[in-house]
Amino acid sequence: MLDAFCNAFNARDLDRLAALMLDTATAEIVGINTEYGPEAAKKGSFWGAFQPLGWNDQLNCGIESRLLQGYRPAPPRAEVRSHRGESIVLFWYPQDGGEAVRDVGRVETEGEIASRAGATTSSRPRSSRRSAASSAFRSEPMATDTGKRAEDPQ
Repeated sequence: MLDAFCNAFNARDLDRLAALMLDTATAEIVGINTEYGPEAAKKGSFWGAFQPLGWNDQLNCGIESRLLQGYRPAPPRAEVRSHRGESIVLFWYPQDGGEAVRDVGRVETEGEIASRAGATTSSRPRSSRRSAASSAFRSEPMATDTGKRAEDPQ
């Protein structure tokens, strides 16, 4: 199911992403908002994930420019990783010198359909020798020193 989610996400296919959710599913950006049902997620957080990061003066929300140093405005790439025996989704954003993880997602399923999806987001990536997966639950986005993907610690 997570591979299908990542494939749909990386193809920027909003209809396919919504089709992977139960009608009663929720999508949450932790501490920011919760959407109920696939159509709300499709029009909200799924659509928003493909928009450039930044500050919105009209809505008075977003990410301050000082936290976007090195960010290259392009949609992220989703990838399934294993962390402490659980499959998670890392969202890799283009940065000067490589990619950085800014979001970590978890999906609860009923069979092959998502019943709940959530992402923890952080606006400031930094370079480190630690892997992205090992620090994901501390809300510390990581990029590798070489700009290549961090190795899975397992």
